[in-house]
Amino acid sequence: MKIKFTNKIKKNAGQITVEYILLAVTLTTLFHIAAKTLRDNGYLNNFQDLPNKVFVNLIENGNWKIDETASRNIHPNQYLLHYTPDGNGP
Repeated sequence: MKIKFTNKIKKNAGQITVEYILLAVTLTTLFHIAAKTLRDNGYLNNFQDLPNKVFVNLIENGNWKIDETASRNIHPNQYLLHYTPDGNGP
């Protein structure tokens, strides 16, 4: 009578589960490192603030300038307009 030994290392039961867990841990770690690096260097603030400044100036002043003072200075209500009843200039 021949005894047959089974080697449990060669069986692949649960291998895909282990690989999925390792992949999930690796991707989560990489995402966490990337988010922390972006947050610490201030890239996320620039990513949010710059479009916000552009659209606020567009709505308030009617132009795409990022600098708020420059945006206000070129708004049409800042022009020196003079009204004279007879149509002559100043």
